[in-house]
Amino acid sequence: MDRKAQLTDLKRELENLVAVLREDEGCTWLSHFERCLDKTDQLIESGFEQNQLSELSVSVRSVYGGMGSFNDYVPPQSAWGTDRFSNNVWEAAMALKVIGEY
Repeated sequence: MDRKAQLTDLKRELENLVAVLREDEGCTWLSHFERCLDKTDQLIESGFEQNQLSELSVSVRSVYGGMGSFNDYVPPQSAWGTDRFSNNVWEAAMALKVIGEY
């Protein structure tokens, strides 16, 4: 597995999602995804260990699922591409997770 490539994929997907969320001035989820993007940038620049990638994966995915979650977010008409970007971010974050190693 090329973890740096996976991290770079997550960065690209987060950038796409953040750009769309910025179109909604009242979006309460923007700061979460901006923090995740900042953390992703830090890991790309400084290096990382698997536990840091796992923590980032959990952090990104923590707002998905349940009542009142990011899954319930309804973007304004101008940001209708959010679903596609949201799914891409979820998938890229899942790729960083190691299953069965603990």
